[in-house]
Amino acid sequence: MNIKNTKVIVFILLLLLLVLPYRLFADVYINEVEINPAEKRLIELYNSSSSSVDLTNWYIQRKTATGSTFGSLISKNYFEGKVIEPNGYFVISRSELGDSDLVFPNLTITESNSIQLKNSEQKVVHALSFGNVEGSMASNPTIGSSIQRSSSGVWSIGTPTPGEKNSGGDVEDSDEDTTNDS
Repeated sequence: MNIKNTKVIVFILLLLLLVLPYRLFADVYINEVEINPAEKRLIELYNSSSSSVDLTNWYIQRKTATGSTFGSLISKNYFEGKVIEPNGYFVISRSELGDSDLVFPNLTITESNSIQLKNSEQKVVHALSFGNVEGSMASNPTIGSSIQRSSSGVWSIGTPTPGEKNSGGDVEDSDEDTTNDS
C-alpha cells in the first residue's frame, strides 16, 4: 500500500469517527415532559435511530424562567450503564410509574422551564423551553397533561403517554395558552 492510499484511508477513518458519534447522538431527543401532579413528573427521551445509544455520561440541565444559566437537573452518574434501544423510549420519573427506566425522586421540573439534554461530549443534543420563557416551544401543560413532541418536531399538549407513542387524537394546539391567570 502506498502513502497516498494510506492517507486516504486515514482521512476516511477520521471522518467516520467525527460523523458517526454525531449521527448516533442526533437521534435521541426529549419526547415528552409532564410536570403536574408532582408525583407523576417525568421526562421521556426517544431514540429514533435503528441503533442502541449508550447514555453513559449523558445528563440533563434545567433553567427556570428567572434563571440566567442552566444548572444540573440529572447528573451523568444516573445515566451510567443506561441504554436507550432503537426506536425506543427512556422514561425518567419522580416516582415509579411502571415503565420508568430511571426513578429520580428529586426531579424538579416546574412551569416555565427550559431543559436540555447533553451527550457524553457535553454537547446539547436536544432542548425544550415551555411556558413563559424566551424561546418557548409550548405552553405550560395543565394538571394531568404533558408536553409532547410529534414525529415532525411540533410540540403540543396532550394526555401523558410515558413509554409509548405520544397521543395524537387529543392534542391541543401548542400556541394555545393553558395557564390559569386567576
